Amino acid sequence: MSDLIYQILIAILVILVVVLAIVIIRKELQLKRSKKWNKFLFAWGFREIESYKKALYTEWNIKPENLQKCEMDLGKGQFGIVTKGKLKIEDSVFDVAIKSLKENHKDLDVLDFFEEYSLMKRFDHKNIIKLLGISVLNEPLEFVMEFAPLGDLKNYLLANEKSIMRIELFRFGLQVCEGLNYLHSLSILHRDLSARNVLVFEDGIVKISDFGMARNVKYTNGIFTRNRAENIPLKWMPLEAIEFGTYSVKSDVWSFGVLLWEIFSFGKEPYCEDNFETYIAKLKNHEHLENPLLSDVDIYNMMCNCWRERNLRPGTEFLIQDLNLFLTAKNHNLSVVIV
Repeated sequence: MSDLIYQILIAILVILVVVLAIVIIRKELQLKRSKKWNKFLFAWGFREIESYKKALYTEWNIKPENLQKCEMDLGKGQFGIVTKGKLKIEDSVFDVAIKSLKENHKDLDVLDFFEEYSLMKRFDHKNIIKLLGISVLNEPLEFVMEFAPLGDLKNYLLANEKSIMRIELFRFGLQVCEGLNYLHSLSILHRDLSARNVLVFEDGIVKISDFGMARNVKYTNGIFTRNRAENIPLKWMPLEAIEFGTYSVKSDVWSFGVLLWEIFSFGKEPYCEDNFETYIAKLKNHEHLENPLLSDVDIYNMMCNCWRERNLRPGTEFLIQDLNLFLTAKNHNLSVVIV
């Protein structure tokens, strides 16, 4: 009996040591990343986050009294929640989208928040969601974006399947590709491209949104390597991103191929019946999504080219050229209403 108690105590001690080691390692990784950001802030003349916030206040700040949140939730991101709001500019009031840090956010989430903001304030493209400003004086931190009245592309497709013309599907794909090409021209990877992260405006305009996972790869030879745990959209990711945490413009192109499949499937979920193990096995066996019923050979071949080995995938400029050809080709019956 005493031997059994002794063995149990030893097992408990081993478990406690392992748990303690895991906690210590996680703390070390967090500290390492914090030091990295402290160096970043210090290089720009900021000794702490508070001084960085004050600098932002003088540049893009929106006064809290000019911003009002509504109760309508628009979605959730990596570390933030998006709600509808009202922005007052002089005597006019506009609908806006407000992204706020979650209540239980971590210190590193604040840095991620600023990283997303610092990327977005550079953007100026008709197919990229526009940043309007930031509110840094109150908690939680918030930044303000233009509001998309028709919601995200996934739900828009699901709700309007019976009334969308085929030409619109091609136009959606072209616009997203043009927005992605713009991001890549700035050496920025999106890393979370999907129909749920594309917003729909009047007149058939769509814009890429949600840059919580986006990264600047200007100084890393066009490659980003994941160095911490993330909730990644697995079924929009190529094998090199899942197994090795390696991202490039070509991993975004893979995701664009899946997004095209979503568009021509009217918002259906890719690989919806496959679990993680099945999905990985399919990737390794080069088994890809089947041709959507409303697609044709040319557009499906484009999808399949996006799902080739990394070095064989086309660039966004080539994809834009082909999509423009599809739109102008006489042999595509693009004016048919889907029934």
